[in-house]
Amino acid sequence: MKPKNTTTKTLLALAVCLALGGLVGYYFYFNHIKGDGEAASSLQNEIDLLAEKATRLDSIKSILADTSSDRAKLAKAVVAADGVANFASELEALGVSLGTTVAIGSLDVKSLSGLGSDTLEILAVRLSASGSWRQVTRLFSALENLPYGLRFEQVSLNKSVDSKTGVSWQVAFSLEVLKRK
Repeated sequence: MKPKNTTTKTLLALAVCLALGGLVGYYFYFNHIKGDGEAASSLQNEIDLLAEKATRLDSIKSILADTSSDRAKLAKAVVAADGVANFASELEALGVSLGTTVAIGSLDVKSLSGLGSDTLEILAVRLSASGSWRQVTRLFSALENLPYGLRFEQVSLNKSVDSKTGVSWQVAFSLEVLKRK
């Protein structure tokens, strides 16, 4: 009976070793799969992040394309940094084209109070014009329809009668427009 006992013990030891080996193998195989799963999850997160960035970039490109004409109009509504002289000439030429006499009294640059803009400031313009009622009202209308975002601060309108020239109208404007710094 002794030989059976040794054989049984040997078989039992072998079975225990195989079971332990299987458990160790299972442990390493599980850790390997777990590591692969974590790597796959990390890669999936990276792919999702890149896809989200690509979607946002496409959205921004679409917005830029859709608003390009509006941004161009807005850029024209602001006097360029070096465009004060051109703006003044444009006002004078507008008056001449409508048959009025236009004189610019002053040009002043003010900061945008309270807004702290790094790129914009206010150009304050005082001007006067004279002509017939029709000419003066057409000038006022033409000024309102300029592509700039004008804001009239003061408008003063006076009528004068002269025996030689007849009825004449004088208008004085004080207006503001945005200007790039």
